[in-house]
Amino acid sequence: MASARQWAHDLALTAARQAAAALGGELVPSEDLNWRQRQKTLGTVRIGRRVYHVVRRGVDGDPV
Repeated sequence: MASARQWAHDLALTAARQAAAALGGELVPSEDLNWRQRQKTLGTVRIGRRVYHVVRRGVDGDPV
């Protein structure tokens, strides 16, 4: 059974993904984006020690 900490992390991640979808984007870990791509994000969220960005994807799959 998952610990309470893991459960809370999963719940926060699910809520952040739903919020990103409501903004018309998706949640992407910070390490998957370069500096220029991070400047174009719709928002940023920190969950635990990780930082995620809300980005819109273009036709080719790259962040817009």
